Amino acid sequence: MPDQLRLAFNSPVVIMDSETGGLSPNPNIRWGDINTQHIKKNDQLSGVVVEPPSPILQISAVKLNQQTLVEEGYFDTLVGPNKGETVKQYLKRCNPEALEVNNIDKRQDELKNAPPLETAMKNFLQWLPKWYTIAGQNVQFDLNFFNAALDFLSNDYRFVSQPLELTAFTKLYFALPDTCIVANYKLENVASALGIDTSKAHDSLADCRITAEVMRRIFKRFSLK
Repeated sequence: MPDQLRLAFNSPVVIMDSETGGLSPNPNIRWGDINTQHIKKNDQLSGVVVEPPSPILQISAVKLNQQTLVEEGYFDTLVGPNKGETVKQYLKRCNPEALEVNNIDKRQDELKNAPPLETAMKNFLQWLPKWYTIAGQNVQFDLNFFNAALDFLSNDYRFVSQPLELTAFTKLYFALPDTCIVANYKLENVASALGIDTSKAHDSLADCRITAEVMRRIFKRFSLK
């Protein structure tokens, strides 16, 4: 095809995304009266958990060919409650505003049968190719959640490589004189400006595929002929 991309990534590109029950992968802790000048290593401190960590509700990824960015595989799973936890208890750990965006609370039957976090992360890591380039829209947010989950699960794997951040490329693309002006660089806004359907946005697999299509269209502008 004459408009086929001809990129030269040294490994497949894996676009990652997640849906979460809030914005923080770590608990919000209110510590007692602490004199920071006198804290020593191994001191025990007391505090109160004001807000628990936000759970990961869905994990998704698509694997793209390193030359053409054509999809070659995908991973997608909802993440269910922990053992002994009901779906209602699970959803109570979520911020209502987050659920208004992703609507995963409307999928309670699916959540009930979904694997718990430990199994979901294990399956995700097993699916990943040996070598890959991480990409995504605001993907560091998702990587922070994945790494916090791995830490909680006492798994030594970490996502540490510098990802390809879509926002950097969209800012460059829409700075060109023959492109339109966008109000911001959120995925839905950018995709809509490029004529890409966003009706399924805020499902993490759909967002991965929207991100992939945005990347293909932007990279075609800058790819080798």
